[in-house]
Amino acid sequence: MDKKIILTIVSVIYLIILLLAAFTVNLGTSDSTPGSDKSLHFIGLFILSLLLIFTFKNYAAKRVYLKSLIIAIIIGILIEIIQLFIPTRAFSWYDMVADLGGIFLAMVLAWTFSKR
Repeated sequence: MDKKIILTIVSVIYLIILLLAAFTVNLGTSDSTPGSDKSLHFIGLFILSLLLIFTFKNYAAKRVYLKSLIIAIIIGILIEIIQLFIPTRAFSWYDMVADLGGIFLAMVLAWTFSKR
């Protein structure tokens, strides 16, 4: 199977799993393991960003990093906004900061290692 197709399928499956987890998994109250949910936000968007970068690169797309950055940020924001309407979930600015941290680290690492 073509590498482009495999990366696209993996990216879509990962995005679906990320969205399902964001909307259904409840880690408990804020009293349970402080910060654990922030690390999940960080890691989740970090992996998504890397997958987007690798996928776009395999399609020889232009402005790979910009497209990946915009899509990942939009997904992170949408996840938080949609959580406003889910009774067991809550909007959090700190979650968005964790999302952005993961996104930007992925961008920096991917760009740095692509220059070698």
